Amino acid sequence: MHALFERASGLTEAIIAAAIEVHCDKGPGLIESIYEWCLLKELGLRGLECVSQKSVLIEYKGFTREEPPTMASEETRRKKNMKKYIDVTTFALCFSTLVLVAPTSFAQNAAGISKAEAISQQLNLTPQQKVKILPILREEAPKVAAIKNDNSLGKIQKMQQIRAIHQQTDPQMKAILSPEQYQKLQAIRQQTIREAMQTRHG
Repeated sequence: MHALFERASGLTEAIIAAAIEVHCDKGPGLIESIYEWCLLKELGLRGLECVSQKSVLIEYKGFTREEPPTMASEETRRKKNMKKYIDVTTFALCFSTLVLVAPTSFAQNAAGISKAEAISQQLNLTPQQKVKILPILREEAPKVAAIKNDNSLGKIQKMQQIRAIHQQTDPQMKAILSPEQYQKLQAIRQQTIREAMQTRHG
């Protein structure tokens, strides 16, 4: 295992938790720069130092470019090209512009990990419980999401299929969680089913 993997894995969980906190506080629909600013503040509150839009020098076959451009380099480009510079930005996750390292698997499984981490926080899992519970939640999340978004299924079918997924892991969950945590999990899962049934069919 790479020496930095454990640190990167810890950063991944911290970043996801911070992003979830920002989303819960601000909700959807705002412009990216607002989420970026809020996330910077949230990470700072969690003791993580980070830099937004850090300028880096890119080299390619003898050519160099500063990205994002500084004011000085941008003014030079404007004079040289004699036209207005247009800044084109691409859509990214609200924390993708931060200079923090995360493992490759994070990008591939971000949706499942985010849902699992949110439930983990709601259940207030201990570190020992997280080791056992998070893999189960991460495996469940994309399956449940697929059923929820499948417009070919009716409400009853969605309820039955999601319940079947939950029932498969229920004995494991019950053995690991405290009675209070298990009761919370049941409430969360019931809410998940209700949300799936409210998804418009067809």
